[in-house]
Amino acid sequence: MSRPLLFYAFVDFGTDLDDRRWCWIVPSAIVADVLARSHQVWLKMSGKGGKPHNDHIMRRFLPSYEHLEWDEFKRGWLGAYREAWGRIASVAASEKISPSVSVR
Repeated sequence: MSRPLLFYAFVDFGTDLDDRRWCWIVPSAIVADVLARSHQVWLKMSGKGGKPHNDHIMRRFLPSYEHLEWDEFKRGWLGAYREAWGRIASVAASEKISPSVSVR
C-alpha cells in the first residue's frame, strides 16, 4: 500500500532492555517499491537444489539485500530514514495538514 501521507515506522528494540531503540520512518512509496523489486529479484534466483522459487504473498523488508546480490540496497541504505521523524512533518506541511500529535 502506498499513499503520499502514509509512512511506516520500523523499530529495532535491540536485544537487551538497556539497548537503544532505533526507529526508521520510511515513506510507503519507498517500502512498496523495495518490496516489489526485491521480490522480483528473489523470484529470478534459484532456490534449494537449483529449483525456482515459488511466488507467494510473503515479502521481507530488510536493512540489506546483499544476500540477493543486489547492490542497490546493500547494508546502510536505510540510514537516511533512521529517526527521520521530520519527514512526516515536511510532508504534512507541504500538504497543509496540521499534525494532531507532536513530532520530535
